[in-house]
Order: sequence, then C-alpha cells, then structure tokens
Amino acid sequence: MSQASYTRLLRLVMLVFGISFVVTDLIFVLATDQLFHYTNMVTGELGIPASPPPDGNKWFYLTLTNSMMVMIAYISFTVALKPSKYFLYLPILILSKFTSSITGLVFYFATTCRTPACLYEGGLDGAPYFSNLLVFITDFPLGVIALVLYLKGKRYYGK
Repeated sequence: MSQASYTRLLRLVMLVFGISFVVTDLIFVLATDQLFHYTNMVTGELGIPASPPPDGNKWFYLTLTNSMMVMIAYISFTVALKPSKYFLYLPILILSKFTSSITGLVFYFATTCRTPACLYEGGLDGAPYFSNLLVFITDFPLGVIALVLYLKGKRYYGK
C-alpha cells in the first residue's frame, strides 16, 4: 500500500471513529435511561439477565464517560485532519479502546462478586450483565483496527 493510499484510509477511518464517538457520547449523555431500556429489551429477548438501571449517581459516571468520549473523538478528528503531524496520537486511542475492552470483560465476569475474594473462592455468585460484555464487543474491534492502522503506518509516520 502506498503512503497516499494509507493516508486516505487512515483519514477515513479516523473520521468515522470521531463521528461515532460523538454520536455515542450524545446517546450516553442525553439518553442514558433509554439506552439501558433498549439494551435490556434485546438481552431479554436473548434470555440474558437485564442490567440494573443507572443509580442516582449516574451523573458522576456520565461526567467521566463524557470526558473520555470527547478526548477520543478529538484524537480521531485530529489524526484525520493531519495524519503526518498527529500520527503518534494513535497509541492513546489504542490504549483507551483496549483498556475499556479489558475492563468491560473483567466486569462482565466479576459483576456479581461482592468481595475481592469472590473469583478466587469459586467464581461468580450470579449472572453477569450483558452491558459490560457489550463494552468489550464494541471497543475491542475498534482497538484492533486502530492498532493495525498504527502498525501499518509506522513506516510512513513513525518517528
């Protein structure tokens, strides 16, 4: 792949990522309850336990979520705008996506543990929530795509 072809692909993917992150952030912030409602409708059809609704302190978590989503959208748009200058922002995006993926997967398996020793003592004491697995399902592929783009682009933009 030529540098020009790679740059076009990187710009397109980063633009799509940025738009996706902005839309997702708006859904998280403006439609949290509806998001849980529809996610639980789907999981109910699949016979998977419903996730509990956000508690009264959801604004604390939404503040942190909003901050992260704005940051990764900014990174995506910045790389799309000027790949040669901001290529090295990609590892931040990769780290973010793999961190959320791993955390979602861990929380999927450990959600119902009530003590730190729960997994050590024999595992889960109930059913995990699909919403935590959903984080892994959505973010892991994005991390892989960003990692592949980063590894392919190092020869053009790596320093």
